[in-house]
Amino acid sequence: MAKSILDKGIALGRLGRHEEAIAAYDDLLSRFGDSDDRATREVLTRAAAIRGGLSGSATAPRMPDRSWLARRMFGRSATRRGRPHR
Repeated sequence: MAKSILDKGIALGRLGRHEEAIAAYDDLLSRFGDSDDRATREVLTRAAAIRGGLSGSATAPRMPDRSWLARRMFGRSATRRGRPHR
């Protein structure tokens, strides 16, 4: 199910329907954000990265801030004294 929502977001983005794509990624992140399944976590990570690129300007996509991604995915800061959490 998570993969199909990711695919929907990708398809909407390719069609230039960026706001709908962002909504699909947000839906995916809210529905499956607490999952412990590794494959689902990989889908969520990809969705968050793509979503971050779409939320910037349409002509200059950017990756999401690392701390934002960690808070969104894991509920904590991405770094501790400059090093990733383990």
